Amino acid sequence: MGSRGRVVPPSEGSRQTFMPGELFTWKISGAETGGVIDFGELLLAPDVGAPEHIHHEHDEAYYILDGTYRFKIADDVSEAAAGAFVFIPRGTPHAWANIGGQPGRVTVMFTPGGMTGYFKELEPLLPELMAAMPDLSKVDPDVLAKAENIMRRYGYELVGPPLT
Repeated sequence: MGSRGRVVPPSEGSRQTFMPGELFTWKISGAETGGVIDFGELLLAPDVGAPEHIHHEHDEAYYILDGTYRFKIADDVSEAAAGAFVFIPRGTPHAWANIGGQPGRVTVMFTPGGMTGYFKELEPLLPELMAAMPDLSKVDPDVLAKAENIMRRYGYELVGPPLT
């Protein structure tokens, strides 16, 4: 595996604002684990969530620490509150949103690791992409081409709008 065990204190990790209202603190990445896992904490503002998408190369899991969320996994829609665990196998369409009216906090895990690179690379393009949602035809063609290239390289496919 080529990595060493470690303890990451609560105040440490690589912080990243991805979309407005989302703050990731990556505790460990695929680059640090020989590609095995990405694991982090995600703070979410109310009514923030991800559009429906598919990770073709990564399994994804959440453990709900604070808040109430709606998850759409394939055709099933469920609510999850503190203490719930959510597993999304690779290749499965899914979306989620913080629906509780309060800030929320979850842990997020991707396996194999490597998705931290996706978030880092896509972050500078997000303001224009999010402003156009759900009609990406409004996005500058060069920005859209860059985003599509990043998504393709990480096995990410956008398939629908955010949950409401």
